[in-house]
Amino acid sequence: MKEILVPLLMGVALCGIGYAQIRYEGFARWAISHGRARIWRSLLGEERAIKLTQRFFGPLLIVFGVLCLLFAAAAPFMPPAQH
Repeated sequence: MKEILVPLLMGVALCGIGYAQIRYEGFARWAISHGRARIWRSLLGEERAIKLTQRFFGPLLIVFGVLCLLFAAAAPFMPPAQH
């Protein structure tokens, strides 16, 4: 059961963050003002970085989230590891 929980929670979180970046401009604006995303803001300018976040990084996070959810769904069917 533990092998399902982490990818399941990661998948839900990544899908939620990706959706928020696409849907809410304020969240995308907040996301580019913190951490390494400031690089995109300094290279492209704020408005273009927000569009890049909404049109590329948001959907990319959703894809990674769906992959995590698929991994969580397939985990019970995988054979146990041989030690």
